[in-house]
This record gives sequence, structure tokens and C-alpha cells, in this order.
Amino acid sequence: MAPSMHILVLFFLFHLVCATQGFSMKLIPMDSPESPLYEKNLTQEERFQKLIDLTVSRAHWIGSSRTKIEKDMAATFGLAQLLSGYYMVSLIIGTPGVQFFLLLDTGSHLTWVQAQDCERCFEIEGSSFNYEQSSSFTYLSCDDLMCRSCGDVDDDICEYEEQNYGEDKHSKTVGLLAKDEMTFISDTLGEEKVKVIFGLGLKNKMAFGGEDNRMVGIFGLGPGPYSFISQLPLSSRRFSYCLPWNAIGEESSRLIKFGNSVFENVQNDAVVQTTPLIIDRLYLLNCTGISVNGKNIGISKDVFRSSDFVIDSGAPLTTLVPNIYNQLTKVLRDYFKWLKVRRVPHKQQLCYSYKPGEFYSFPNITFHFQGAAHFRLTKTSAFQIEEDTFCLAIQSGGFGGEENSINMFGAYSQTSHCVIYDIQMKQLSFYLSS
Repeated sequence: MAPSMHILVLFFLFHLVCATQGFSMKLIPMDSPESPLYEKNLTQEERFQKLIDLTVSRAHWIGSSRTKIEKDMAATFGLAQLLSGYYMVSLIIGTPGVQFFLLLDTGSHLTWVQAQDCERCFEIEGSSFNYEQSSSFTYLSCDDLMCRSCGDVDDDICEYEEQNYGEDKHSKTVGLLAKDEMTFISDTLGEEKVKVIFGLGLKNKMAFGGEDNRMVGIFGLGPGPYSFISQLPLSSRRFSYCLPWNAIGEESSRLIKFGNSVFENVQNDAVVQTTPLIIDRLYLLNCTGISVNGKNIGISKDVFRSSDFVIDSGAPLTTLVPNIYNQLTKVLRDYFKWLKVRRVPHKQQLCYSYKPGEFYSFPNITFHFQGAAHFRLTKTSAFQIEEDTFCLAIQSGGFGGEENSINMFGAYSQTSHCVIYDIQMKQLSFYLSS
């Protein structure tokens, strides 16, 4: 590459990361009152069941090929659930800025929004992105160094390859690449506009369409070249979030931070633990074991090595492949039987009844990761605790056969912690939030 080309690329990346070297955006759980999808009339039990259902479908989605979803799977769970994640982001795009909601997906490698003049469109309440009304909007030309494909839609405008979220009859998007300003929360300047490359969806068929749908696209945080995180300078390719514990249905929004902002919440006395982050089509960890009250549950490291272990904040609950899940629940059943705690029948979860104020002996569940990093769940991140019952907030990931089994370290298990993804260093750090 010629020196002038290097300068152009460096200029673009410097402009993207912005002067403060740190910024953030609002992260909204689907079950938060701030979410446009919030259902205020659901009971706590119904809300938790929705988390279970969403986890099951998310496990199916990630455990299956990203280019194929079985017919019976789609029929059983519904396409909207198969595509859904647990978090959405609120983002202002264009000049003047217009607010949009996008599905956050660490498994997607492109950020894109549906164009107002789309040829094939999914239904949305409100409007799609009207780029003609944004004075800061420009197409990405075929001559741009970031362009990888041209010719099918327009000879002079760069396009993105078809993004499949299932078989052709399910969910996909095709369109052009563009640049426009997105407004983030700056560390020091209040708000800051950042020029970002993203997709302009022209031919879209998405599962989350519907008359009540407010999501206009996907915010991709995967490791692909057009992912938002991949557009940051290498030294700033990191993001973090802190997931506080709140009762289901009462969760407020929180921030997902980028660049140097990820270090803002680290207190001097915080015990920060670090484990290698394996960057593939998803973000993977090397889990070496699980213990209950300091004792290994009896699963060898080889069993963990035989299946991927995904860290996925888009999954509400953690899932484990059947042999690991069955061994964990056996250990827990023996523990609660020893304490003479009465088990409550539940079709999907391990649940028990208890008397508030009389039972305090929740077991300590710890996930062990490569590098002597030990992620100990709090009692409220290990169990969904209600007035007189509690249920294990970990689900079997063996849906649809062993070939689709998946280990996912979900959002519920990560509550009460801050998690930092450092893409340059290929490591994941975490610590207990204050």
C-alpha cells in the first residue's frame, strides 16, 4: 500500500475514535421499562419465562450455522425469537439527528439500518432511515480503501455482501455502504458526532418486522471488517459494560463504553481478573471447570474443550451443553436435598421453595477460565429469587440435538460485574462492580 493510502486510512480511524478517545451509548434490555418492547402487564414469573424462551431460541440460533436454520426450529420458536438478542441500543444517526433502535449483536459483523426507500422492507412502527434528509450522509465509493465489493447495485457505490440470518426464505439484507454521523456520549464533551461506515438496507427480510416493531436494523459488534468495533483504531478496539442486578422488569438502561472509557469504572481496590478472548465469528472463552462451594463438579477440561464456550450478553441466561448441565444440577440437587429444601416442579428449571428470612444458604457457583480467572456468581446472578421460590438461572443448551448444543455465558450470570472486551490484546477482563 502506498504511503498516501496509509495516511488516508489513519485519518479515517483517527476521526472515528474522536478527540476524547472514549465514548458510550445507551444499552437497553428488552425487558426494561425504557424498551419500546416492554410489556408492563406481565408477572415476574411470566417475565422470567420469557427470558427462558429467549435463551432457548438464542442457543438454537448460535448453535446452528449462521447460514442455515432448520425448518422445524423456525416453526417451533418463531423467527422473531430466533433472531432476537436481549439488548438493543438507542442511537442518533444523521444531521439533523434522528433516534433509532437497533438490535445489539456481538455475532453480527455489520451495522446496518433499513433505508426509507427500501425495495423490499420489513414493517416498522415509525419511519426507516431517510438518508436524503441528512446533510452529513455520503455513500462509500468504490474507490474507497474500505470498499470490498462493487457493481451489482450501482457501479460507483460500494455495496455490502448479502447478510444471511437464516436460509433465504428467512432473514437477510442486501444494500449499499455509506458514511454518516452517529451521536455518542463523549467522556468530556457531552455529545460527540462520529463518522461511521454502515449498511443502508435496500432489500431486507427480517424476522423482527411487525406493526409494533421499533427496531430498524442491527448494531454489529462482531470481529468482522465492517463491525463498529473493527472501525476503531487498533489501540482503541475495546468495549465494556457493567450489568447491575435489578429485579426482572425493573432494569433501567445502562451504558456500553468504547475506547478508553472502558477503564472509567475500575476502582483502585477492584480485583480485576483476565482470561484470553478467542476471536472467531463469535467471542469465545476457554472454560476449564465449574465448582460449587469450592468443589469441582467433576467435569474434566477435555469435556469443556469439546464444545465452544461463547460469552454472549445477547443471551439472557447462561446455557450449558447437556452433560455439563446435568452434572451441575445433580450437584445442586444433592446440596439442596442435604439442606432439606423442597423442590418445586418446573418443566424447564431447577426450582425450590423457601421461607424468606429463614434460608440464606445459597451455594457459591464459580466458572473457572484459562489463566486462573474465576468468575464467581452472586446469589442473584445464579438464581432468580422470588418471594417464596428460587430457580437456577442456568439453562440446558442441548436443544435440537447434540450437534447444536452450545455453552453460552449469558447476561444474567454477568450481573453485578463489569466486563471488558479488549480486541487488540485478545483478552477479556472482569471484576465485581461496586
